[in-house]
Amino acid sequence: MDQPINDSVREILAAVDASRPATAADRLRQLWLGFEPKSVAGIKEAARAKQETVGIPVPALQPIGQSLARTTRERVEDFLPLACTLWDSTGREGRVVAVIALGATELVDPETIIPLLRELARTYVTWEDANRLAMDALEPIVRKGRKGSSPRSSRGSLTRAPGRGGRSRVP
Repeated sequence: MDQPINDSVREILAAVDASRPATAADRLRQLWLGFEPKSVAGIKEAARAKQETVGIPVPALQPIGQSLARTTRERVEDFLPLACTLWDSTGREGRVVAVIALGATELVDPETIIPLLRELARTYVTWEDANRLAMDALEPIVRKGRKGSSPRSSRGSLTRAPGRGGRSRVP
């Protein structure tokens, strides 16, 4: 983990009032705007505007989301307005940072985070948003369920059987 990013995120969260999430979101946005964007030439201009994408690659955004989660784990309720502001107001990069942070905090307080993820899923802008919600925010809970903590895991799950078109139940 990149220590300067951890320090910057901690500093941003410490300096900003939790009741003013837009200020923290803007400061986090300034942090990721310091990274080198990838070319977005392959995305049509109308789609770029709709997504509000700058082109910062996900690997550059992951340390920010992970550091945000680590810093806010002990106060998940205080973090939710910031996560929603990142999702709603800071474009594609903010949505990526928000779901990475939510996925990491989800196991701490799933009763709070999972309903929020359902709400966010109703407002995704692109396929990438939906995919990131699934892979970065929901996957931790699914993995935990597979390890036997969920009553459903004892019955098995439906998966596509290799080499066949149908589905089979796997223990």
